[in-house]
Amino acid sequence: MRGSSGAVSTALKLIPLLASVLLLALLFKRIGLEKLISALSRARLSTLLVALGIDIPFVLLKSCKWLRTGRLGMRELKFKEAVSSFLIGVGASLLTPTQLGELARAVPFKGERKEAFILAFIDKLIDLSGLLFLFVISALIWRPVIGIPMGLMWLMGACVGLWILRSKASPVFLISQFVISLACFLLLSFQFYAILLNFGEIRFADAFIGMPVVILSGMAPLTVGGLGLREMTASVVLPRFGIGGAESAASSLLLFAVNGLAIGIPGVILGWSLIIRALGEKGGGDEADTGAIVQMASE
Repeated sequence: MRGSSGAVSTALKLIPLLASVLLLALLFKRIGLEKLISALSRARLSTLLVALGIDIPFVLLKSCKWLRTGRLGMRELKFKEAVSSFLIGVGASLLTPTQLGELARAVPFKGERKEAFILAFIDKLIDLSGLLFLFVISALIWRPVIGIPMGLMWLMGACVGLWILRSKASPVFLISQFVISLACFLLLSFQFYAILLNFGEIRFADAFIGMPVVILSGMAPLTVGGLGLREMTASVVLPRFGIGGAESAASSLLLFAVNGLAIGIPGVILGWSLIIRALGEKGGGDEADTGAIVQMASE
């Protein structure tokens, strides 16, 4: 029984990977692999460096937001710890559907891991609320008939969330965190805009409207890190703004490289260094803690 359940668990973990491969294959067939490679080769180093430079305020602002959320239950949390744990979470999210790997930012906090996990989940909910808010704005601009009921649903959900979380934080605090989250998405929009400029004349407003649609599609629990689904969505949505299908998919891949890989790879290194350091420690308590770290990393 244990062997069969293990096989089922392994098969379920492979589904997102297979979905990513299938969607990428469909994307290549739809727009042409040669056209996609050609579009990627036209990206200018100067615009990519500008986009990479925005990673610095993005990480600092995200870490500041996580620091404020983390201190709701971990009063001694320091900014350096917030930055490193945030990077670890981004690194883990590269390999998980729905970016749930970001909850791995709770791993470094010995003795407070359960509380850190809950707070990381709250922080992620705030980000999701901000992304959905921007998605509603995009829907209102494109299809008001759809955007209006979506906006009402978002407002109801936000009110329910504020009521549920009232024991953890005041509405004023949660709204301030929501505003910081919107500022982070504004930086992400600037990154997307810098990348899109490689492929034609486009307004920042268009990048700001298209960004939440592309990013939200990548959070669907279907693929690894949103790979494939996000690019397919971009190739459908962005041509509305005069960007070709291949160039749209290339923009999505470049945004993933700039905002995902560039931030996540240092997080992966930090995460594995944490595991290696924990494996080197001796003692029963440390062994139990090491087991928890290794288990979270494998998941």
